[in-house]
Amino acid sequence: YLSEALKTNTVLTTLDLRYNQIGYQGTQYLSDVLKMNTFLTTLNLGGNQIGCRGAQYLSEALKMNTTLTVLDMYDNLINDQGIQYLSESLKMNMSVTQLDIWHNQIGEQGAQYLSEVLKI
Repeated sequence: YLSEALKTNTVLTTLDLRYNQIGYQGTQYLSDVLKMNTFLTTLNLGGNQIGCRGAQYLSEALKMNTTLTVLDMYDNLINDQGIQYLSESLKMNMSVTQLDIWHNQIGEQGAQYLSEVLKI
């Protein structure tokens, strides 16, 4: 229902969904909306267990979204593979200026993926 409402949103700029057990499936619905939403600038998905698949869905949305500037994804079981997906999309996305990914499962390889984005 939320994703359907966001499709027609022209007012809401900040959405805080911390600790709601959204998981990767809920993230898929939100990502579909983010591909076309032009008003949402801040999205907090902290503590929702989105994992690698959820990160992949969000990365696809970030390739198309040009308005989101703040993305909080802390405490979401995101591993190096998930960070690779996000890093690839952030190379193309010039609107996200703040990314919060603390308390995930990011190792040395994931840090390397992120460092490539920071060089841009």
